[in-house]
Amino acid sequence: MIEAMLPPLPTQRKIAAVLGALDDKIENNRKICANLEAQAQAIFKSWFVDFEPFGGKMPQGWKITSIYDFAHHRPTQTKHHRMTPFKASFSSQKNRYLTAA
Repeated sequence: MIEAMLPPLPTQRKIAAVLGALDDKIENNRKICANLEAQAQAIFKSWFVDFEPFGGKMPQGWKITSIYDFAHHRPTQTKHHRMTPFKASFSSQKNRYLTAA
């Protein structure tokens, strides 16, 4: 038999209430994270799969490529800026580009 000293019942109830509140908060945070992940995926699909901000058409100058080719792309320097990987930039209608950082 194992003997253990326990706090008085009112103290046990207070401890249980705190632990229950923490469990509820953890569960709520998990739900919030799942919701934010779903929103991020929906936004990504809207922009980069369905091209909704561009009237459903891939913007001029964009192309579909393999991740291998994308990862081995060496950005070129232009007169006004240097393209930075994984950064979407829409500096002007004429010079739209999507690169990776």
